[in-house]
Amino acid sequence: MKSKREYLSYFLITVISLLPIGLEAKQNCQKQLDKVRSIQAKQRQGYTAKQGNKLQEKEAKARDKWWQCKNGKLKNKGKKKAKKTPKQVVKQNKIVKKNNLKKKSSKAARKRADPATVFNSSQPIVVRSRYQGELLYRWLAFYKMPKGCASPKSLNIFAYCMEDKQRQQTDFERSY
Repeated sequence: MKSKREYLSYFLITVISLLPIGLEAKQNCQKQLDKVRSIQAKQRQGYTAKQGNKLQEKEAKARDKWWQCKNGKLKNKGKKKAKKTPKQVVKQNKIVKKNNLKKKSSKAARKRADPATVFNSSQPIVVRSRYQGELLYRWLAFYKMPKGCASPKSLNIFAYCMEDKQRQQTDFERSY
């Protein structure tokens, strides 16, 4: 006959085996989760478009790192690197400076090509309707918006709504 200790040890082993394995990993990932939340708190505050883009990138990286940690795929930091000799440090600094110059020039090229920078202006953007005055009133009376186009839920519905509006505009222009 088995003693109470043996039953207790079997019980503890089964309970421990049923506990989630990732509990320890989740506790270790709290640092990454806190970082994601702090970035999200900054995003809820006012910022410029440039700062918003940087915050989005930071949040995406932090979220990815947290997700990898949560799933146990985050790479552990390896051993610390050995200290470099002064010659190695000078050589490394020269390489870093060259790379920074290359990065700056490529960033400038990307900035010119980026269409979002076209609207980087302090001037107000004025959007005018296609029709003005009496013609606008007639257009508003003529146009019948299909159901679901007030707030389209998908890109397909949005595309359908835009095509329908263009079709109705050509019909309207033919009639007037």
